[in-house]
Amino acid sequence: MSSRVLVETERRPVSLLAALGASGVSTVLLAAGSVLPVVAGTERGFASGPMLIVLAVLPFAAALAFATRGRQGMAAGVLVGIAVLAPGRVLLDLQFVADPSTAARPELYLPADLLPHTQGPGLWLLVAGHAVAALAGLFAVRAAGELGEAGEPGQGFGGSGGIGDAAFGGGAGGDRTNGGNGEHADDVRGGGGSGPGVRGRAATGDGGLPGMAGWRQRWLLVVVVAAVVAAFGLLMAPFESADLYLLVRNAFEGPALPLVGYLAVAAALPLAAAFFMTSSDGAFSRGGLVGLATGTLAIAVPGLVSGLVLTDASVTSGPVVALVAVIALVAVAATNPDAGRRITAGRGTEEVRVPGRRKLQVATGVFAVLTAVSAFAGAFMSQLATTGVLTPPESPTRELLAVAGGAVGLLGLGMFVPAVAVIVRPALSVVWVGVLVAGTSVLDTVITATSVPGVLSAGPGVLWAWLAMLAAVVTACCSAVAGVVERDDADELTADAASDAGMNLLTPVVAAGVLTIAAFGSPVISAPDYVAPGLWSEFGTPSWGLLAGVLTVLGALALALRSRPVPAAAMLVGAACVLGLHAATLPLGGDEIEGAGPGIGFWFALAGAVASLVAAVIAVAASRRSVEQD
Repeated sequence: MSSRVLVETERRPVSLLAALGASGVSTVLLAAGSVLPVVAGTERGFASGPMLIVLAVLPFAAALAFATRGRQGMAAGVLVGIAVLAPGRVLLDLQFVADPSTAARPELYLPADLLPHTQGPGLWLLVAGHAVAALAGLFAVRAAGELGEAGEPGQGFGGSGGIGDAAFGGGAGGDRTNGGNGEHADDVRGGGGSGPGVRGRAATGDGGLPGMAGWRQRWLLVVVVAAVVAAFGLLMAPFESADLYLLVRNAFEGPALPLVGYLAVAAALPLAAAFFMTSSDGAFSRGGLVGLATGTLAIAVPGLVSGLVLTDASVTSGPVVALVAVIALVAVAATNPDAGRRITAGRGTEEVRVPGRRKLQVATGVFAVLTAVSAFAGAFMSQLATTGVLTPPESPTRELLAVAGGAVGLLGLGMFVPAVAVIVRPALSVVWVGVLVAGTSVLDTVITATSVPGVLSAGPGVLWAWLAMLAAVVTACCSAVAGVVERDDADELTADAASDAGMNLLTPVVAAGVLTIAAFGSPVISAPDYVAPGLWSEFGTPSWGLLAGVLTVLGALALALRSRPVPAAAMLVGAACVLGLHAATLPLGGDEIEGAGPGIGFWFALAGAVASLVAAVIAVAASRRSVEQD
């Protein structure tokens, strides 16, 4: 063994070696589970073993290749990226325990009857493989931290303050002059051949390496949008089937376990993508994108191949959309963060700053307007179609979808005005979820009406409702990315000042949080023979919208305590709007429900909106006092 290999081995953290070892074990388990039967005494739809083995080996092979070439940060990122998708993939596999006939996974099991079947050894190997992959990700996170502490060039993953605060309104943060985490300086060598090169010290605003700020601003929006597109591709039907025993539906129309699994994957993709892109270590960021790409491939490719090779199946757009997003993630991972800097002789390194703030604000406004247009179309076009002479019923919450879309579109128009965009963006980061709350309720009407074979089928309004929800999520991601850039560009308050503002807001914000949970967990409409979907009981398709609403509002309320007064006020107004929209379910949709009256959730929602507005007034007053003191 050469001395260079020995040195590289000694420099490699023990945690990274443990992560690679765990990933190797996970790969063996997944490969074995791909070959052995997951349902005893049954057959697969096609010879999928080689394909599944390749998909299982791919992330480990990528991580091992990066590690052996000295790119420890990229290796750690790959393992973390694949680990964040592991919980959702476990839930997808556990459907074979609940009901194998509804799993719609012909690469593992092709149902040929309706008889009960027992699980095979392959299932438990797959579950164990995903669990060990998650463990490898934990080791990889620790390894990335050790690499950063050891001062390895291009290693570590200290963030720029995180995406949480910036996504809504920007928190207190640290001194931006020193990057929030202390000044970071890096010796840069330039020139070629045997010359000494150019040495300089470059302090970066995000605590990372030279060029990272420009690389992040250039690709952050692309990566997050690609992750959202991949998520929606996975939520769509993986393929179409004419086989009576092979029922294939999209995630929202399928069984509960796959629905939760797909939603876990769909939520993890954009969140993890944003996390990786806000890391100060370019190697870790790029490796994380590779990990997300390989994990998405493992979910999307089997559905695509099933549609191609099965006799009674055909390809749908879902896997294709996911694969296009994978290509985008890999393309960004192949770029070089150091390309965003230039070396000037005698002056050291100068970072090339990419002016992405205004472009991100405009992109947020564009998607917000598209959300409004799609919501209007989904609300006023027919959600159901019929071949008979009877007029098909419509969703009672279609007008709520139009109002929610209109609110998003109105705020989106403000994003085109630079002076207004900074104020309305934090509110837009909250109000978008109203489209999900209303959209899932509209879809529930269609799913319920078409669940029984008959003359009713989905109308054109369903597609537009789907597009409205997709555009709303993309709007939220663009708004979050714009918040990250605004945080990098803005002069933050000191932590003490933000803490004082937060203490003044504490009482009304806590009250608003309690009322928010009660509002979304209780029925807004009360009527005889009417059972409203909820969070604690009667959990259905609209419940996912309610869950998204309560989590978004609670997140905004929590971040308002740590934010500057003006963004905090905007977030609180946005929270009040969402609660008001939830309460508006009664006046906008109650007319179509016989005997409808206000439920307890209606009063909780109104009270929560009032508490949020009171907190917003306090935040504005704090801002004025701060200006007067200055």
